[in-house]
Amino acid sequence: MGIRRTIVTGLLAALAAPAVAAEWPAPIAAAIAERAKSCAEAGGKLAAPEKAIRRLDLDGDGRDDFILDDRRLACSRGAPGWCGSGGCSIEVFLSSAAGGLKSVLTELGSGYSVKTSGRGPVVTFKTREGAVAYRFAEGCAIPTGRRGERSC
Repeated sequence: MGIRRTIVTGLLAALAAPAVAAEWPAPIAAAIAERAKSCAEAGGKLAAPEKAIRRLDLDGDGRDDFILDDRRLACSRGAPGWCGSGGCSIEVFLSSAAGGLKSVLTELGSGYSVKTSGRGPVVTFKTREGAVAYRFAEGCAIPTGRRGERSC
Protein backbone atom coordinates (compact mmCIF):
# COMPACT_ATOMS: atom_id res chain seq x y z
CA MET A 1 0.00 0.00 0.00
CA GLY A 2 2.85 2.43 0.85
CA ILE A 3 4.55 2.07 -2.55
CA ARG A 4 1.26 2.55 -4.40
CA ARG A 5 0.53 5.71 -2.39
CA THR A 6 4.03 7.08 -3.16
CA ILE A 7 3.57 6.42 -6.89
CA VAL A 8 0.12 8.03 -6.98
CA THR A 9 1.35 11.05 -4.99
CA GLY A 10 4.33 11.45 -7.32
CA LEU A 11 2.15 11.30 -10.42
CA LEU A 12 -0.26 13.87 -9.02
CA ALA A 13 2.61 16.21 -8.18
CA ALA A 14 4.03 15.89 -11.69
CA LEU A 15 0.63 16.58 -13.25
CA ALA A 16 0.02 19.62 -11.03
CA ALA A 17 3.27 21.40 -11.98
CA PRO A 18 2.33 22.29 -15.59
CA ALA A 19 -0.94 23.90 -14.42
CA VAL A 20 0.97 26.29 -12.16
CA ALA A 21 3.68 26.83 -14.78
CA ALA A 22 1.10 27.55 -17.51
CA GLU A 23 1.24 31.24 -16.53
CA TRP A 24 4.87 31.49 -17.71
CA PRO A 25 6.27 31.47 -21.25
CA ALA A 26 6.72 27.97 -22.69
CA PRO A 27 10.50 27.63 -22.05
CA ILE A 28 10.09 28.67 -18.39
CA ALA A 29 7.08 26.37 -17.96
CA ALA A 30 9.05 23.48 -19.50
CA ALA A 31 12.05 24.09 -17.22
CA ILE A 32 9.81 24.16 -14.12
CA ALA A 33 7.92 21.04 -15.28
CA GLU A 34 11.24 19.21 -15.73
CA ARG A 35 12.30 20.14 -12.21
CA ALA A 36 8.90 19.18 -10.79
CA LYS A 37 9.20 15.79 -12.50
CA SER A 38 12.65 15.23 -10.97
CA CYS A 39 11.28 16.13 -7.54
CA ALA A 40 8.27 13.82 -8.02
CA GLU A 41 10.56 10.96 -9.04
CA ALA A 42 12.25 11.38 -5.65
CA GLY A 43 8.84 11.12 -4.00
CA GLY A 44 8.47 14.85 -3.34
CA LYS A 45 6.57 17.87 -4.50
CA LEU A 46 8.02 21.12 -5.83
CA ALA A 47 6.84 24.04 -3.68
CA ALA A 48 6.42 27.67 -4.79
CA PRO A 49 8.48 27.57 -8.00
CA GLU A 50 7.58 31.22 -8.65
CA LYS A 51 10.13 32.15 -5.96
CA ALA A 52 12.88 30.87 -8.27
CA ILE A 53 11.85 33.00 -11.26
CA ARG A 54 12.86 36.62 -11.72
CA ARG A 55 11.38 38.69 -14.54
CA LEU A 56 13.33 41.74 -15.77
CA ASP A 57 14.66 43.36 -18.94
CA LEU A 58 18.31 42.35 -19.18
CA ASP A 59 19.13 43.43 -22.72
CA GLY A 60 17.32 46.77 -22.97
CA ASP A 61 14.81 45.70 -25.62
CA GLY A 62 11.77 46.47 -23.45
CA ARG A 63 10.73 42.80 -23.32
CA ASP A 64 10.64 40.50 -20.28
CA ASP A 65 13.67 38.29 -19.79
CA PHE A 66 13.91 35.70 -17.02
CA ILE A 67 16.38 34.24 -14.55
CA LEU A 68 15.61 30.81 -13.11
CA ASP A 69 17.55 30.24 -9.88
CA ASP A 70 17.34 26.60 -8.83
CA ARG A 71 18.79 27.52 -5.43
CA ARG A 72 15.38 28.99 -4.62
CA LEU A 73 13.45 25.84 -5.53
CA ALA A 74 12.25 23.59 -2.74
CA CYS A 75 11.45 19.90 -3.13
CA SER A 76 9.64 18.32 -0.19
CA ARG A 77 12.03 15.35 -0.44
CA GLY A 78 15.68 16.33 -0.65
CA ALA A 79 17.48 18.96 -2.68
CA PRO A 80 16.26 20.04 -6.12
CA GLY A 81 17.80 17.99 -8.93
CA TRP A 82 19.78 20.88 -10.35
CA CYS A 83 22.01 21.45 -7.33
CA GLY A 84 25.27 19.72 -6.56
CA SER A 85 28.77 20.25 -5.20
CA GLY A 86 29.38 23.15 -7.64
CA GLY A 87 26.23 24.99 -6.56
CA CYS A 88 22.84 25.26 -8.19
CA SER A 89 21.95 25.93 -11.80
CA ILE A 90 21.09 29.55 -12.58
CA GLU A 91 19.67 29.91 -16.10
CA VAL A 92 19.09 33.11 -18.09
CA PHE A 93 16.37 33.29 -20.75
CA LEU A 94 16.23 36.22 -23.21
CA SER A 95 13.21 37.31 -25.21
CA SER A 96 13.44 38.09 -28.90
CA ALA A 97 11.75 40.54 -31.25
CA ALA A 98 10.03 37.56 -32.90
CA GLY A 99 8.31 36.84 -29.60
CA GLY A 100 10.27 33.78 -28.55
CA LEU A 101 12.28 33.13 -25.43
CA LYS A 102 15.50 31.12 -25.33
CA SER A 103 18.04 30.00 -22.77
CA VAL A 104 21.31 31.82 -23.43
CA LEU A 105 23.35 31.04 -20.33
CA THR A 106 23.52 28.58 -17.45
CA GLU A 107 25.98 29.00 -14.59
CA LEU A 108 26.46 26.87 -11.49
CA GLY A 109 26.75 28.88 -8.34
CA SER A 110 25.53 29.95 -4.95
CA GLY A 111 23.61 32.99 -6.16
CA TYR A 112 23.67 36.05 -8.34
CA SER A 113 23.16 39.80 -8.21
CA VAL A 114 21.97 42.33 -10.79
CA LYS A 115 23.41 45.84 -10.97
CA THR A 116 22.87 48.54 -13.54
CA SER A 117 25.86 49.95 -15.37
CA GLY A 118 26.16 52.50 -18.17
CA ARG A 119 25.62 49.70 -20.68
CA GLY A 120 22.58 48.23 -18.91
CA PRO A 121 22.13 45.51 -16.31
CA VAL A 122 25.08 43.30 -15.36
CA VAL A 123 24.41 39.93 -13.77
CA THR A 124 27.20 38.66 -11.50
CA PHE A 125 27.16 34.97 -10.60
CA LYS A 126 28.83 33.65 -7.45
CA THR A 127 30.56 30.53 -8.75
CA ARG A 128 32.91 28.07 -7.14
CA GLU A 129 35.84 29.73 -8.95
CA GLY A 130 34.76 33.26 -7.98
CA ALA A 131 32.52 35.92 -9.42
CA VAL A 132 31.74 36.01 -13.14
CA ALA A 133 29.73 38.86 -14.67
CA TYR A 134 27.75 39.16 -17.90
CA ARG A 135 25.79 41.77 -19.77
CA PHE A 136 23.21 40.82 -22.38
CA ALA A 137 22.62 42.17 -25.90
CA GLU A 138 21.20 40.90 -29.19
CA GLY A 139 20.30 37.52 -27.73
CA CYS A 140 23.79 36.92 -26.32
CA ALA A 141 25.43 36.66 -22.92
CA ILE A 142 28.62 38.74 -23.03
CA PRO A 143 31.22 38.40 -20.24
CA THR A 144 32.31 41.74 -18.79
CA GLY A 145 35.69 40.48 -17.56
CA ARG A 146 38.22 37.77 -18.26
CA ARG A 147 36.05 34.93 -16.98
CA GLY A 148 33.06 33.44 -18.73
CA GLU A 149 32.24 32.64 -22.34
CA ARG A 150 30.17 34.55 -24.88
CA SER A 151 27.01 32.58 -25.67
CA CYS A 152 26.87 33.45 -29.37
